[in-house]
Amino acid sequence: MAREDKIDIARLLALYASRYPDLFGHPNNIARFYAIILQDARSFSNYVAFNAHLRWSGFPPTTHLNLGEYRALCAVSDGDLDLAIDKVLRARGYQLLFENQLLLLGEFPTAARLLEFDWELIQAPADQFIFSDRPIPPRLVSSVISLGITARFGIRLNQRDVANVSHTIRARPAENGEVTAINAEVRRRAQNWVCGPEPDRL
Repeated sequence: MAREDKIDIARLLALYASRYPDLFGHPNNIARFYAIILQDARSFSNYVAFNAHLRWSGFPPTTHLNLGEYRALCAVSDGDLDLAIDKVLRARGYQLLFENQLLLLGEFPTAARLLEFDWELIQAPADQFIFSDRPIPPRLVSSVISLGITARFGIRLNQRDVANVSHTIRARPAENGEVTAINAEVRRRAQNWVCGPEPDRL
């Protein structure tokens, strides 16, 4: 598994997590999301570029910075940035809003968090790994996360002080009982369904 493959898998898992049934479909406090993304406004060359980033990120057209607000954010010190952002939010009076695309914002920090783990690629002797509707925990507080990514291959993510993020990972054979243990973890996390190569054994 190359580093680029790890990034793709991390983003896919993060996308799954952002659409978990207990998280997806609830109204979002748009002010909270907007406050987070406004922290980066000063890194854009102008307010037009920042507003384009808002559209790409899924914010509705009513959410935007005008020229005066952009200049005000750029003019304040780091210590006063939160106060300047709060002023923008209070002036607009944002309410709870259901916006599907905003959930995609959760993909990026979740994927980045997954990539902080040390990854092991595990090969089963046959097509044995299963998958579920909740491949990773909704909150990444576990020190070890295991799951199948195909019927033949699984991954174990270990939280360590220094993660191996740079080079290709070569699969190792599954140890005795390891596939069973990983599948049991997948079943415990599942909310409504699991799937796998042998439906009669699920």
